[in-house]
Amino acid sequence: MLRPDFIFESVADLTSDFYLKNGIKAVIFDIDDTLCPHGSEAPTEDCRAAVSAALSAGAGVGFISNNKAKRNEFFTPIVLSANKPSKRGYLEICKRLGVKPCEALSVGDQLFTDVWGARRAGIKAALVTPISNYKNPIIAIKRVLEKPLLRKYKGKSK
Repeated sequence: MLRPDFIFESVADLTSDFYLKNGIKAVIFDIDDTLCPHGSEAPTEDCRAAVSAALSAGAGVGFISNNKAKRNEFFTPIVLSANKPSKRGYLEICKRLGVKPCEALSVGDQLFTDVWGARRAGIKAALVTPISNYKNPIIAIKRVLEKPLLRKYKGKSK
């Protein structure tokens, strides 16, 4: 349940060819530390490029976040306060995008929220390296707990 289907260094590695090759009809992006630094209200250039790659492959795009902060209109449709790893927000976004969960891909930076929540909802999951060093005690603990699993998933034996 915690094993991602795909692992990438960043969202920049997710290309329109990747989406087409894997039959992805919708992409559900986590925002904080996946597309933008934690707490950003507006999209960065890298964020816009990642969304553009999905759209150019004909995939629908939605956003999901445990954050409550209002976001720029770029991040639409969105489910805020999603309580990931709850599957509710993922299923809601799939419904809004008009796809079955098995046709979607979730992209996030955390195993215990993004990957687990997506997998619980029946959605493929892609894990990316976090883009900032946001210092939140809960996230710091999760990052420590993720390390041995990530080494295993990436095939490293440090």
